[in-house]
Amino acid sequence: GGVVCVAASALFMIGGSSEFLSVAAAMGFTILAVATAEPAAPSIVTHLANDSARGTAAGLYHMCQFTGSFFGGLVGGYMLDRPQELGVLLFLEAVLWFALASGLPSLGPDGQRRD
Repeated sequence: GGVVCVAASALFMIGGSSEFLSVAAAMGFTILAVATAEPAAPSIVTHLANDSARGTAAGLYHMCQFTGSFFGGLVGGYMLDRPQELGVLLFLEAVLWFALASGLPSLGPDGQRRD
């Protein structure tokens, strides 16, 4: 569900419309994506980690989360001055995200790895 919401939000933003309803729809889809992924991500990280590395995995997850928050604000502020480059940035971000996500292990319906 979260991936579909992010894709919908990106499509609204790439459209470049500055109408209130378009921007509100994009923000709504972004909020739905965050609400879907936020509680699930730390659970998945700790579930996939070995018992001895669970604390380290959770710490690294949260460090990466807050590093992303910092750089997200930094890049977002930069992009406010350069709206013509936003489509290129969103495309590169999507390619990077899919490249990273394709390397994740596949989980079965019971939450166990399918190796």
